[in-house]
Amino acid sequence: MQSFWQDLRYGLRMMRKAPGFTAIAVLSLALGIGANTALFSLVDAVLLKSLPVKEPNRLVLFNWQAGKPFRLTGMRGTFVPGSAPPGMRGGSSFKSSIFEKMRAEQQRDANSPMTDLFAFARLNDLNALVDGQAQIAKAQAVSGGYFAGLGVQAKIGRTITQEDDDASAPPVAMISHRYWQERFGANPAVIGKQITLNKNIFTIVGVIPSTFAGASQVDDRPDITVPVATEPILESERPMVDRPGKPAPWWLHVMGRLKTGATIEQAKESLDGTFQSLALELMPSPRKENEPTKIEPRDYPHLTARAGNRGMWEMRSVYSSAIYLLFGVVGLVLLIACANVANLLLARAALRGPEITVRLALGAGRWRLIRQLLTESMLLAASGGAVGVLFAMWGKDVLEAMGGRGSFLPSDIEYSLDWRVLGFTIGVSMLTGILFGIAPAWRATSLDLTSALKESNRTAGGASRSRLSKALVITQVAISLVLLVGAGLFVRTLRNLQQVELGFNQENLLLFSLQPRTAGYKEERLTQLYQQLFSRLDALPGARSVTFSQFPLIAHYVNDTNLILPGETAKSRAEHQTNVQVIRENYFTTMQIPLLRGRGFSAQDDQRAPKVAVVNQSLANKFFPNENAIGKQVGFDEQTLGKIEIVGVVGDTKYNSQREEISPMIYTPW
Repeated sequence: MQSFWQDLRYGLRMMRKAPGFTAIAVLSLALGIGANTALFSLVDAVLLKSLPVKEPNRLVLFNWQAGKPFRLTGMRGTFVPGSAPPGMRGGSSFKSSIFEKMRAEQQRDANSPMTDLFAFARLNDLNALVDGQAQIAKAQAVSGGYFAGLGVQAKIGRTITQEDDDASAPPVAMISHRYWQERFGANPAVIGKQITLNKNIFTIVGVIPSTFAGASQVDDRPDITVPVATEPILESERPMVDRPGKPAPWWLHVMGRLKTGATIEQAKESLDGTFQSLALELMPSPRKENEPTKIEPRDYPHLTARAGNRGMWEMRSVYSSAIYLLFGVVGLVLLIACANVANLLLARAALRGPEITVRLALGAGRWRLIRQLLTESMLLAASGGAVGVLFAMWGKDVLEAMGGRGSFLPSDIEYSLDWRVLGFTIGVSMLTGILFGIAPAWRATSLDLTSALKESNRTAGGASRSRLSKALVITQVAISLVLLVGAGLFVRTLRNLQQVELGFNQENLLLFSLQPRTAGYKEERLTQLYQQLFSRLDALPGARSVTFSQFPLIAHYVNDTNLILPGETAKSRAEHQTNVQVIRENYFTTMQIPLLRGRGFSAQDDQRAPKVAVVNQSLANKFFPNENAIGKQVGFDEQTLGKIEIVGVVGDTKYNSQREEISPMIYTPW
């Protein structure tokens, strides 16, 4: 330890003696280490970190698989990419009735491998009214055993219990820590306060800890959590909880907690029979009338399971490729920084040649000198790591700003520089110090003492240092060229995307959204609200035209349906996947989408007029080749079969993203 402190003090003196060299080396390393630290915080938050709950490795998440002959109606929720082999389909959502019976089976089975079975699901955004001020809030519904099964305690107040998850129980809600701070100023008196959600009064019973954002997707952080049983009063028009005579969609995600020593396979086997018998009742028969169809046993629906320690994984896997690519890029940046500093150390070692020669001549051991030089390198790396943490804090904010819908990075993620990330920074700093310090230290001390004392410091070790220095320069140039070409391709891609013909005029557009249904507007009141809104916005001096559509443009989300063409019936129709857009009558003129044939919509195309539609050029070419689409009768279901007349054809537009192929689109009047 005495010699270590001696090396440390000497290394600090050498850094102070060469402030220019020290500043360049530290800043070079800080950029590389800071970028890697910021990216690791993203990797940790999205791909590595387990749920901050009690014993997360005992959690199991359930999915299902079924052969393609079996169809599920009313699917809602998340499909699991790659969860099913070829010829199969898989999903991670369950009907509420299936979950209830699976939970009853688990509770009834004394030998069940699980201690708890619970469910959760994302809800549509809610209209939250607090002290007379309305705000849109993200929400989720959970079963009564959700928090107990996860082992999560409330920050203040209590969690939602099984007694709350009953249709006859008073409506209660929990709020997130962030929502508590932003909306209620972190007031502890929030417990017991009433909040109006979609015109229904709920009582706040607890605040969720800041460390827990739920078990749902990585970019889904709900503000408000309510029991599953209260979902029908929040979604009064189309509730998702099963009711007699009114089938509901598949929407709940199901998770369980294993007993000590139990396995995921045992949990799956314990509930597979129950799920299969229930699912077969709800899936339409794959057999056609008078036509027997052989169904392989593997095609029958069955339960699957995987580790639930990181919650829902689907969106994490979607982001993983881009994140690892970025991580590789910043790793190359760190390599360039290491090569740069190593070259600087080689040049500096040449200047210190006489000093090292004299020290060797006076009896200093080679390994002792290498340790001294490595200590100096480690000091530079530690300084670069310390400054790199500051760069990482800035880079973390940049990453948060880059996330969002349609981005290659998730939105609404809290990147924390916790002990795991700081441990990574320390490890990278130490590894970096060794990486760029070992070669210069070895070269600086590999002297023939007799020859070195006879030669001038200008020639001592010059040839060997020159060869290594050139190799480092070549390495820097090679890696920099790779990054430069990649950056050039990226900029070119951005430019190409900006030049994609979207099919509408995107200049001078102001976009905003409303959710009046959550505030209780429906039918005639909803129509009147929009008409009043349009008339007032049309009167604004700065507004050239005001229009309306159900889905925004280039928003990575569209609604689709299976169109019924002329001559088909609801039972005999083929697959005609078509995007559907609901619009105001002046939508085409406002967005400057050209009308190619027929007519557009007018104010007379209201709910009392015959049903009409306008289609894009792609739909007309695909479904009505070599004939005129105008006048054709189409439908969406049995109620609209042959009742929707195509009255116009407009130009193609891109709705999902700039990269997408143009899809068939049908427009209907709002």
